[in-house]
Amino acid sequence: MIIAHSADPDAVADGPRNPRDRRYRDLVGASTDSFCILRKGNIAFINTAGLNKLGDDGGKMIGLPFLHFVHPAFKEAVGEDGAGLLQADSETDGQLVIKIVSQAGQVFDVEVRTWIFGSEGEDVIAIELRDVTRRIQAAHAVLESEERLKNVVDAVADAVISIDERGIVKSFNAAAESLFKRQRGQALGTAFEKFVPDWTGRAASGKTPKPALGPSTVEVPADVLGKPREVEAACDGGALFPAEITVTSLQQGSDSLFTAVVRDITERKEAEQAQKLYAARLEEAVEARTAELRKLSRQTRQILEAANEGIIGISPDGKITMANPTAAEILDRDLGALKTMTIEGAFIVGTGAPNAGEPLDIRPQLAKGLYYITREARLAKGDGMSFEAEYAIAPIREKGGVTGYVLTLRDVTERKQAESDLRLAGTVFEHTSEGLLIADANQRITKTNSAFTGITGYTSQDVLGQVMRNVIFFDDKIYRDTMNDLENTGQLEWEQWGKNKAGDRFAARLALSVVKNESGIVQQYVAILNDITQRKLDEEQIRYQANYDQLTGLPNRALFMDRLARLVIESRRTKTNIGLMFIDLDGFKAVNDTLGHDAGDLLLKQTAERLDYCVRE
Repeated sequence: MIIAHSADPDAVADGPRNPRDRRYRDLVGASTDSFCILRKGNIAFINTAGLNKLGDDGGKMIGLPFLHFVHPAFKEAVGEDGAGLLQADSETDGQLVIKIVSQAGQVFDVEVRTWIFGSEGEDVIAIELRDVTRRIQAAHAVLESEERLKNVVDAVADAVISIDERGIVKSFNAAAESLFKRQRGQALGTAFEKFVPDWTGRAASGKTPKPALGPSTVEVPADVLGKPREVEAACDGGALFPAEITVTSLQQGSDSLFTAVVRDITERKEAEQAQKLYAARLEEAVEARTAELRKLSRQTRQILEAANEGIIGISPDGKITMANPTAAEILDRDLGALKTMTIEGAFIVGTGAPNAGEPLDIRPQLAKGLYYITREARLAKGDGMSFEAEYAIAPIREKGGVTGYVLTLRDVTERKQAESDLRLAGTVFEHTSEGLLIADANQRITKTNSAFTGITGYTSQDVLGQVMRNVIFFDDKIYRDTMNDLENTGQLEWEQWGKNKAGDRFAARLALSVVKNESGIVQQYVAILNDITQRKLDEEQIRYQANYDQLTGLPNRALFMDRLARLVIESRRTKTNIGLMFIDLDGFKAVNDTLGHDAGDLLLKQTAERLDYCVRE
């Protein structure tokens, strides 16, 4: 845009004198950005956008100091005549951002551009103000979102690493630091191939894809994207370990970004190896047992009968050829009848009712050679009732061929019930109305529920890692007495007054238990917290009503006689005397009769106040 102006600064305020200047002024006036001209720091001209932004009356704004609209934090930098903006604008290369305040008190973030308007020495400055409040708010929101996302990624148990299109590491979460034994600062900017040589899947796909974005970029074959693969990874120092990696691709504009999720599978590999070894040994044992069964070995029969898991022999066509007593007991069937059944007839899907369900599909597993895989199923007993079962199948091989199968069976109903109880306990823990707190053996809090937050005001984030003493004990003496007694009793209950997070007093009833292992060593502390504030207030109200006169607030007859009896006993013990004073109100009946009982009540209250004033507390 071309801005034309007169050499005479007065012409700016008076208006353009020719059509071309008028067109330029119309362009400025129609601009959506605020525009104004300052003469010696005062507003000489302001366009419509500026009026809408800073105020609603152009006549009142002309002649006002521009500094009047500058936020106090930026007044010193702007200067009385606005000249500070010229220097700051040149130093920031046109990216100067300040805060302005409208006549209505609204605060805006604006991007400022300034230039000298007129001849040198005239102190006339043109200012363009562009509202960037929403842009800055959006940028802050993006930064907060990125920070939240970073915190979430850092909390993930698996290593999460982002890689650019050149194969360079751009982000490295906390789990990655632990997995690769390398600090984030050391990993950023290095090639990901140093950590996982085959992360692009070249070996998995059997081909070396040609980079589509140039020789300096990498390409991951589509058939390995999003699919977990087993690779060898290297930690700091070059030691290799087995890992599982899943690479996904994300397009950011014209750039590609890869995200790799890496998991150490050393334990799984070791477990698989151990399982294979176990399976191999089991297979050898089964072959030996099957051979001995053919010879009707008495020793083998004793071993099968003594086994604590069900063992069933299956022929290639699915018929049960043998079964031990444990298998018959688990399935609740007669051992002789079981040996005449097919595997489909014995293994029925349990429905939870006496009516039997459909047969369990075991034949397809045999046909597919799915051996040594532990599976779970809900099976029906002989009476139709259901139970949770775990089974595995191993082949019987002779002369290179499969001549039958051995199925091992376990009843895992109790284990499943224990798992269900744990889930239920977790649900109860979170949704019970009582506040719950768990601390470790060092009395540091490890978990609280939502009811605890509702009672005390403290969230889990507020108290996790804190010492239990500072959270639930509001008196050092109670803490000492409780911990001493807890060693002997294992559980204690008490009541106390305390303050919640907001500083309000509340009454609480606490039950503290200690959890020990079989050796008697403390493992955890469990505290149950109930809010009894209202109950305490009600008790105090009842106690007050039972011992004090409702009209005068003085102790009533029962409390007076109790205190008098105590003093009499004490005087006898100490051999001292007691003074007892009776006070009459002369003419009180006349007050009631002539002025009414309300007046009599007022007289009694005033008398009580004067008596209270005359004696010591």
